[in-house]
Amino acid sequence: MKELKWYGHAYFKITTSTDKVIVIDAYNNKANYKADYILSTHSHYDHFSEDDILPLVQTNTKIFAPADCKTTKFKITNYFKPNDIYKDDYVKITGISAYNINKQFHPKKNNWLGYIIEFDNIKIYHSGDTDIIPEMKIAANVDYALMAVGGTYTMTADEAAEAVNTIITPKIAIPMHWGSIVGSESDAVKFSQKAKCKVEILKV
Repeated sequence: MKELKWYGHAYFKITTSTDKVIVIDAYNNKANYKADYILSTHSHYDHFSEDDILPLVQTNTKIFAPADCKTTKFKITNYFKPNDIYKDDYVKITGISAYNINKQFHPKKNNWLGYIIEFDNIKIYHSGDTDIIPEMKIAANVDYALMAVGGTYTMTADEAAEAVNTIITPKIAIPMHWGSIVGSESDAVKFSQKAKCKVEILKV
């Protein structure tokens, strides 16, 4: 992997050793580049932002999103639901459930997503907007876990730490979903203090 860059909120850019660019949940995008794979976890405006995605799209871009993500600005090539798998010569992408269990912002029935992305013998889990859920065990022992920690709509820092400590056990965890709409750097710091794995707090 050449790059794992956080642009704030839940927006990541990943560049593989073969220079394939994977984007997750582009939001408030001010960067100038093109993507080979674009993944959206769900239809909320801060995760499926058409105006932020559009500049990233090129002729052969593959775009992954749940069924309720609708747009006329570009073509969604792969409507995804939990447990769906896409694989080509460069990446493997697996949809994983993401939902709330004690609040109503992200119902399980919506089939919204986190993702596991595999390339270069690396596995990266992006949690999407979720609470601690049994389906996280699918992401056990990944290399990187990108974890929502901001609370209100997702796990709190304490809950995200519990998830990485008891279910996911990644090599490295990176807190996200803080510093923009909800959550603060103190949530990222608390997560880093309570997680037993290595934690990298990325800056925009």
